[in-house]
Amino acid sequence: ELLDMPNVQALADGPPAHAAAYELLKIFAYGTWKDYTARAAQLGQLSAAQATKLKKLSVVSLAAASKSLPYDTLLSELEIGSVRELENLLIECVYGELLSGKLDQQARVFEVHHSLGRDLHPSEVAQMGELLSRWHSGALDALGSIRSKLETYKARCEAASATAAELNSSVENVRANLRAQDDSEPGGGGGGGGFDDRMDFEEDKQRKSGR
Repeated sequence: ELLDMPNVQALADGPPAHAAAYELLKIFAYGTWKDYTARAAQLGQLSAAQATKLKKLSVVSLAAASKSLPYDTLLSELEIGSVRELENLLIECVYGELLSGKLDQQARVFEVHHSLGRDLHPSEVAQMGELLSRWHSGALDALGSIRSKLETYKARCEAASATAAELNSSVENVRANLRAQDDSEPGGGGGGGGFDDRMDFEEDKQRKSGR
């Protein structure tokens, strides 16, 4: 956003000192320490605080590219002379919430758990757009699969409910037929008890035997 401001963009067409400041600003936006040192003669010398900040931003860029950062790679990319200085810088990055991870001093590696994002270089915009497009397509496919599974589950539930209703209807029909047969027999409607009474008696016996 800062680089898009007209007064900032005007620096690029200004005097050499202004143009150098604009180029340096771009490096701090999405460049690395290596990008700076390759053009240090044109961009001018950084203060100690500026150099430290750019090295921290460089660590963030490296962490975005790999979840495992060997000490040797970091020492080379950041041009740091000692492991102690490197570890102090990484600790400052963690406390500054630029990234989170674990220092493995024995393996001489920093394991990245999470890192902040940086501005995209203009050359990376198309690649990011393609990546987001693939992610969007994958998300739509996943939603379609979930919707299909839900519809299948709903259909199975409805089929199970229909089967249960059909079974209950069949049972009621059998009960009704047996009741009709019982009523048609001599003395079927008398005090000897009908079909429903016998059913209740059988159910009561089953409950008692299960105790």
